[in-house]
Amino acid sequence: MSLAWRVCPACGLALSRKTASFTEPFSCPACGEKLRIKQAGFALRSLVIYLFSPLLAWEFGFRGLVFVIISAFAIWPLSFAAKLIVNAIRPPRILVRPHDDPSINRCPKCQTDLENKFELDKPFACP
Repeated sequence: MSLAWRVCPACGLALSRKTASFTEPFSCPACGEKLRIKQAGFALRSLVIYLFSPLLAWEFGFRGLVFVIISAFAIWPLSFAAKLIVNAIRPPRILVRPHDDPSINRCPKCQTDLENKFELDKPFACP
């Protein structure tokens, strides 16, 4: 079963779970376009989890060193649950990477994609 958001914006191909990666950019198997998945509210979700974990441990009555340990270990299951809830409410989007990602390396003169091989400390000649 293919989810509605898991479609290549360039060619419309339904992407499989093996193709789509949440952690790094990937290429569409049909058109070869570089894609990435953008999740909604990652910074806000992280802030809420890091604040909610100690409050939850405190409410369950943990104090002292046990409070610190439980708070630290509760972050992982809370982040997993929050990710599932947020993705169900607001599904992630697949974006074409070169057009929206400022971290992609492009030649300043001709705008050629340099495939992350460009190093700023070395001299560079325009292709």
